[in-house]
Amino acid sequence: MNNITKACLDFAFNLKFDDTAPNTCEQMKKYIFDLICCAVAGSKTKEVDAFKYLCRLNVVQTGITPLGLTHPTSLYYAALLNGASGHALEMDDSDRTGLSHPGVMVITPALLAGCMQQSTGKDFLTACIAGYEIMLRVGTALGLSHYALWHTTGTTGPLGGSIAVGKLNKLTRDQLGHAFGNAGTLCSGLWEFNATKAQSKILHVGHGVADSILVCQLASQNFTGADKILEGKQGLFKGFHEEKFDESLFQDFGSMWRSDGVSFKPYPCCRHTHGGIDAGLELHRKLGDVPVEEIEKVVIETYQAAYDVVGNKKISSVKDAKFSLPFTVCTAIADGLVSEESFGEKSLRDQSKLSLVEKCTVCVASDIQAIHPFHEQSRVTLEMKSGEKISAFIADPLGEPETPLDWPDLAAKAKTLLSFISENEMNELQERVRTIEEEDIADLYQFVHSLSIK
Repeated sequence: MNNITKACLDFAFNLKFDDTAPNTCEQMKKYIFDLICCAVAGSKTKEVDAFKYLCRLNVVQTGITPLGLTHPTSLYYAALLNGASGHALEMDDSDRTGLSHPGVMVITPALLAGCMQQSTGKDFLTACIAGYEIMLRVGTALGLSHYALWHTTGTTGPLGGSIAVGKLNKLTRDQLGHAFGNAGTLCSGLWEFNATKAQSKILHVGHGVADSILVCQLASQNFTGADKILEGKQGLFKGFHEEKFDESLFQDFGSMWRSDGVSFKPYPCCRHTHGGIDAGLELHRKLGDVPVEEIEKVVIETYQAAYDVVGNKKISSVKDAKFSLPFTVCTAIADGLVSEESFGEKSLRDQSKLSLVEKCTVCVASDIQAIHPFHEQSRVTLEMKSGEKISAFIADPLGEPETPLDWPDLAAKAKTLLSFISENEMNELQERVRTIEEEDIADLYQFVHSLSIK
């Protein structure tokens, strides 16, 4: 198939609200609600202070006010901060085959563009769906070999974001193509930051969101970009050494809605830890009153990507803990829950928990690896001092399409993220998103911003 870029652009440009499936729209509302809650909560974290500093350096008279601040800045810097905020808590949605976090990369710039353009809720929904459909297909095509080196959220996010922003900015078909081409040439994000648990992950996100805005602004002035950025001889697939991929991914637009299958994150840590957490919670229930000191060994079986990203046992910071399968599994076993408090100072210094972490062995299981990324399974086995073995197997972590979170679940998650807002404000936020077809996006953004400065 030699016209992959064209297929993506034709679908995105021509997509209308009435073309979308009702279930897809309902799912997108859930992603929007979840992302807004993550971003408002994330805007209050220390992780985004450096981005707030950039915004304060670039205060303007007429611009847009980013989350967590009271002075306007340019659309570009607002996108940097809002993007970083949406991913700061590691609670935003994720896609197992696209290997990325689509909500923060697509919904964030769309919300800003929709505010500036005073877009309708229907146009906003349609733009977000178009962005998801493109981003997720490219990520799935790139696959696990790409993800081993590249942070796929950073390398595919600007593509989805530029589609959503371009539609809301009402770019022509040619202009949308230019924006998409330039988004592709700016795609970036390497995993090397994980070696020292540096902060680059939210930089990848903020930068990608801002690039989505930038390329569409340039395209509005007819600044040109590559017309075959995906499949071209020097395009994205060739550049990332993905010469062989499933071309059928780009042949089922409109019949297969990949937006329907994105996962929600119930726990505030890397998604690769969630299967292990669910297994740990099941083991906590099985242990009952048996103290964790009776555990001789913990064997965690997972897939290669999880082993590579979250297999570490060394815990010296919050970031280490959130990206540690042993720590999160042992927290679930010991405490019977995993929440933001699980990564607080008291938890990180809990010697009984840290001793249990030292008893962990993480390995890749052939049966689990064989079906990844289509399922993110986990098996945890406890070897007791008595010689007894207790095991738990998770086929699909909580929040996957097979084990979905519905509106009541998302509302409960939202309350933990936004404990500082009133019940009336929470109810209003949920109702406005659930009836977003009737919303003016500028009004919605102003309401969301008001929550972020409480």
